[in-house]
Amino acid sequence: MEEKYPCPKMTPKQWIANVWYYHKWMILFGVIVIAFISICVVQFASKSEADAGILIVSGTPLKDSDCAAIVSSSEKIVADLNGDGEVSVLINAITLYSDLNKLDQLERDQAQEDYRQYSNEILSGDLCILILDEYFYRELADNGNLVNLQGIFDEMPKAAFDYYGLRLGETPLYQMEGFSKLSPDMVLCLKHTPVVSGMSDQQRTELDINNVDTFRSFYLGEITH
Repeated sequence: MEEKYPCPKMTPKQWIANVWYYHKWMILFGVIVIAFISICVVQFASKSEADAGILIVSGTPLKDSDCAAIVSSSEKIVADLNGDGEVSVLINAITLYSDLNKLDQLERDQAQEDYRQYSNEILSGDLCILILDEYFYRELADNGNLVNLQGIFDEMPKAAFDYYGLRLGETPLYQMEGFSKLSPDMVLCLKHTPVVSGMSDQQRTELDINNVDTFRSFYLGEITH
């Protein structure tokens, strides 16, 4: 008959050392996963939905200081649409080139990546106030990505470039800090609200109304609602 020996009783310190010795990699992995999930939860809980979003597409890079000035000016003419007690505006300035043949291979690769970012923003992004070089404006207008001005204003504005955009330099917005650094020939326009999974028809309608009201505010350079 096999003789059995009692397992020696370990102190708490010895038990912890034993568990760490045999399972340290699993413990470390678990700690990393928990930390990652905690960070995501905190960021999600503290995230505030912006009241407006601006996409600027130009062939000339925009300075960070100019972007900051545009955000500051925009916050003066945008209403607190989400009701959180403060006005917040997002901005994304992308530099695109209409002719890639003038670029070397490295610049061309970066330009193609920037264009993919731009395309994703147009198709599914939240930034609906657009300020575009004429080349990219015409591209979107021809593809039906923009809201007709006749659905925004009672009368066609004098600054209208055509049925889908306003010449930036002819709007009061162009006199505001930051916006005056852009080319006056750029076009101010409104992108159709992207189709978002899980959004009800009522939510989409409310978002459409908010985007139209915000666009009017940008055109006039003042809160209109």
